[in-house]
Amino acid sequence: MIDKILLAGFGGQGVLFIGKILAYAGMLDERQVCWIPSYGPEMRGGTANCSVIISDDEINSTVLEYADAGIVLNQPAYDKFLPFIKPGGALELIFPDMDLPISYASGRAFHLNISIYWPLIGMIGAIYFFFSQEAERELASIRLININFWLLAGTTGLVLGSLLVGFTAGREYLEAMWPLKVATAASTLMLCYNLLCTYRAAGVPRNRATLISMVAGSITLIVFYLPNLVSYTHPTTDEMAKFLVVHIWEEMSLELIGTGVLAPLLNNLNIIFAYLPWVQAANSSYQWN
Repeated sequence: MIDKILLAGFGGQGVLFIGKILAYAGMLDERQVCWIPSYGPEMRGGTANCSVIISDDEINSTVLEYADAGIVLNQPAYDKFLPFIKPGGALELIFPDMDLPISYASGRAFHLNISIYWPLIGMIGAIYFFFSQEAERELASIRLININFWLLAGTTGLVLGSLLVGFTAGREYLEAMWPLKVATAASTLMLCYNLLCTYRAAGVPRNRATLISMVAGSITLIVFYLPNLVSYTHPTTDEMAKFLVVHIWEEMSLELIGTGVLAPLLNNLNIIFAYLPWVQAANSSYQWN
């Protein structure tokens, strides 16, 4: 007897974990098992599926052309993998789409983009506040800060609003229309220019770690967003552009900025130093008047 099972959904829903549980259950039953995962570089929110084969005899092929049964966790996966179920087999949809005025694709695009723009706006506000403290001087241009904020806030509103009504560039994770991507790049360029001008006139040594961290984060916000402005015909190149934006631009750049922001924040609040006197003594040179 051989059972071939297909599982599919989005990354983060536990699709691969469910497949592992089935495979381990087959092993505990002393049967031959095979678990083959498949997922994109995006992981969270990206498409994910796996196949599980459980057999009484040796498994000669790991290729699953048609499954006896399937478990899918969303409607797109159901539509995609229904043809891969054998006649007479079963495909269970766990989370069917609800009857909503906004389509699933538009809602998902909105969710993914708000998870990028919301932290970006908050982090830019934080970096402007703490960078002047760390540099011990006023920021180079207050007017540029105001322009930066309203440009990014307006761009965010237009991106999210256009996605809700279905206006997209048709690229997963990079759905915003091209003019709005250019506006986002311009916002990050304003931030970087303002910080660099302030950094050059800093009243403290320029090798201060917090200053370097925030400046480096602002530079990478530009560098790793630039691939997002170009469309690629080759699918592998397009996937690499997604990886740069999703993982390196969003995560690494904001983490660099966050590191530079978090250090003076904790220092101002005296959270660590109130409970660890030996840390306070070791870092006394970090304080400023």
